[in-house]
Amino acid sequence: MAEIIVPTMAELLELGYRPIPLKPLEKVPIFANWQSLSIDEQWRSCSCANPNYGLCSGSKNGIFAGKSLAILDWDNHNGHEDHEALFRYFTGLGVHLKSGATLVVRSAHGGLHVYFSVKGTLPPGHSIHLLPSFGFGEVKIGLHSYTLGPGCMLRDQLLYAVLHGWFDRIQEIWFQDFIPILKLPQTVSLPEVPLPDGSKCISQQLRKLLAGEGIKRFESRSEMEAAILSRLYLAGFTFPEAFTIFKGNPCGGRFTEEFKANPGKGYKWLENAYQDVAAWVASNPSQEGRRIAEAAMEWAESNRWHGKAGRTDKACFLAHAGTALKYNRVTYILSKLDLARLAKVDPGVE
Repeated sequence: MAEIIVPTMAELLELGYRPIPLKPLEKVPIFANWQSLSIDEQWRSCSCANPNYGLCSGSKNGIFAGKSLAILDWDNHNGHEDHEALFRYFTGLGVHLKSGATLVVRSAHGGLHVYFSVKGTLPPGHSIHLLPSFGFGEVKIGLHSYTLGPGCMLRDQLLYAVLHGWFDRIQEIWFQDFIPILKLPQTVSLPEVPLPDGSKCISQQLRKLLAGEGIKRFESRSEMEAAILSRLYLAGFTFPEAFTIFKGNPCGGRFTEEFKANPGKGYKWLENAYQDVAAWVASNPSQEGRRIAEAAMEWAESNRWHGKAGRTDKACFLAHAGTALKYNRVTYILSKLDLARLAKVDPGVE
């Protein structure tokens, strides 16, 4: 049997975890009123030998300052270790669970505990169940929820062990990243995601669409909102960012209507539409060149060009961007004369 590496209580406390003592070989807290006792009180009053320990979610201390510890507790139901759908989902977010990007613990009976540092406000409650398509389990978010830590043993002599990562390396995500895999109650309140700090551009044309202008150009509200999503996707906006933008703008009205009737279903409707856009772009690689060209043109028009040659530099830059946009690619051959002709400048000007 491989050696089971166990953290010390001092290490856990210093990092911001909240470990509580559990009965030996069990999952039950030693103190029935543990929720009303401090961590220090519980351990000072614990007199049994070799207790198990539980790690409470919801901590905002130590490495979780300004965030919250959430633990995804996935069960190996009926002996079927089919967690691939879960792994694929997080890989799509850029989180590779097998790479050590975050702590992953194997439970005594083959389940998984995946640790996340969640940004933003969490919804009320102790835990939210996973959708059946992602397996059996829940995401524990409340201060009164806990999971057993590595080194714990049950009566059948099976141990909990670290599979990947360690306690000081916990992946940060937004709560919205969990939503597509959760069985959300209809009453759940979804927190906002701050928008980027200007590193991603929203063109004037897109701003008009977000304001609900130009809806007559589209056959339906859904088509208009798909057009908005495609522009946001090509501009580099993630889905949580797109969700926040849609919540703050009229757009075509379809999402607003769906979200008002049922926040959970409205969120999933928009998320599915975003995924459809992403799939379409993936099947049309030339759109990447278009995205870069449009971003370049937006940047050029939004910035001042200083110096005597500023006007010429801007014209040449826009000519390059226009060529990339026309041919949907960022590598091309363009002679100096052709560039001057497109930019409408003197070819003799350096």
